[in-house]
Amino acid sequence: MVGRGGRSRGCKTCRRRRVKCDESKPVCTRCQNSGFPCEGYPKDLTFVDEGSRFATPASSKAGSRTREKSSGDVTSISPKDSQTPNVQLAISKQPTLSPFQDEICLAYLTRTLFGNNQNSPLTSHVWDSAVASTDSAKLGYTAVSSLATTYFGRMHGSNEELLCQGRRLYGQAVHRLALEICKPEEASLSQQVMLSALALYYYEMIMNTSDVGWVEHAGGIGRLMEVRGPRRHQLAPDHDYFLFFRRTLIGQAFVTRKRTFLEREEWKTIPWAMQPTPKTTEHFLLDVSANIPGLAEDMDRLERNGPIAARNPVGPNEEQALRENVRQKLIDTFKSLLEWRFNWESTYPDVVAETISMPRSSLVSNLNRPRCLDRVFYYTDIKRAEEIQQYHLTMLWVLGLVMRLQDNSVTPSAFGPWPLNRRPDASNAIALPHEGMTTLTVAREIARSTENFTQPQYPRRQLLRLLGPLRGCVLVFMLSGQTEPHELSWVSGVLCRISDEFGFEFCKRFTKLPPLGFYQPRQNERVSEGADSYTFSDPTTGFRQTFLSQ
Repeated sequence: MVGRGGRSRGCKTCRRRRVKCDESKPVCTRCQNSGFPCEGYPKDLTFVDEGSRFATPASSKAGSRTREKSSGDVTSISPKDSQTPNVQLAISKQPTLSPFQDEICLAYLTRTLFGNNQNSPLTSHVWDSAVASTDSAKLGYTAVSSLATTYFGRMHGSNEELLCQGRRLYGQAVHRLALEICKPEEASLSQQVMLSALALYYYEMIMNTSDVGWVEHAGGIGRLMEVRGPRRHQLAPDHDYFLFFRRTLIGQAFVTRKRTFLEREEWKTIPWAMQPTPKTTEHFLLDVSANIPGLAEDMDRLERNGPIAARNPVGPNEEQALRENVRQKLIDTFKSLLEWRFNWESTYPDVVAETISMPRSSLVSNLNRPRCLDRVFYYTDIKRAEEIQQYHLTMLWVLGLVMRLQDNSVTPSAFGPWPLNRRPDASNAIALPHEGMTTLTVAREIARSTENFTQPQYPRRQLLRLLGPLRGCVLVFMLSGQTEPHELSWVSGVLCRISDEFGFEFCKRFTKLPPLGFYQPRQNERVSEGADSYTFSDPTTGFRQTFLSQ
């Protein structure tokens, strides 16, 4: 005998989170262990159709006549047929998923972007805990619905109806968020506000409504976090939010070339003060990366480039002191980055190997491959791959700043504590840092690590960790006079396919100059064919940038 399908008897919280409930009463143990308030168990009512037991021949005949009279998509049952006065029923023959649309779109978003994955437990935990605390009456629900509806529509043939609905919800969410932020501090710093900002940030990455949409939302998240202060982020869930957003905020600061509050020492220590586990390798690397935007801002002031320099010009008596300050900070940051990399090599031996072949995903198939990809890198642990890509991106910035400062003493000073006899032996296929490395050699290492991220066992959100490094590759390959055939087109092709196949439309902006969100040059000029520098300028902002090829 085939029984009726089972009905979940889990608590309301576990059912909303879509996790298995242990059904302990009065509150479930799973909610208690996860730190969620258990909302108790629903009292489901089961309706059983007993109408057939009392059906009369007359009523059956009436039903037959009604079916015979039906035509088209809608059947009308009139008072004459039903023997019930003042009742008109319209029964559609074409079912609709509208009542379940929110649940379907949210489930799809969670599964494809934020679903459980052992390689990114923090991402899954932050998203699950935030959504579990949201209901239709709260601010976060509107923002999450906007993101979920838009992403589902984008990934299913760019369904215009869903995209329009997502845009409408996006507008409502932005308006509600603006009102919420104006409230007293505790309300404006609530978990719902942070969840809304997170959802709107991802919406901009998907829809790419403007050059700086995602940058502005990330900046808003940063301002909220800074107002909260480092002590507010010592315990869950705020500590988890801090870790989740930290890399994003540093990336946003890279783009805007403005220093971030995360470079301050208290933001590198206090959030971990009450944690039972020490900082990870990635946490220490991001400590170094957080210094870069401030150095870039100071360098722009030295070169009198851009709107920040225009608002805060360097006086004639200040320039030498600023230059020396930039030089010393750059040496210290370079030293810290080298120390991190040498320690990483000793801590994680034999996690990266070279291979001449790797299963090709649709993101890289049929692209013309440059010679540097004759041998690519395979990582046994995707977390190590993420760390090395972030290291390479940070190194690109450091080397670029060294070139712009045009001070030959920086590199020897940075390598000073690391003579050859103190450096670890190479146990991985990726190159150890050395005095002769260039932005071009680092960019090629990034390209050789890219295919590891495209393997099908990793979720789509893993590709987001590629975007900053690939953007750095684009700039280097565009501006270097020594790029080999297909290097730029291959990296640009990967970014465009991430956009087309996985929904992150803004990736296409990463394939172009200028640096996203900073300035829009109206004039591009190469100094001369084969020259070792490339200059572009914007007469409107007064920004003029020269890149030296290596």
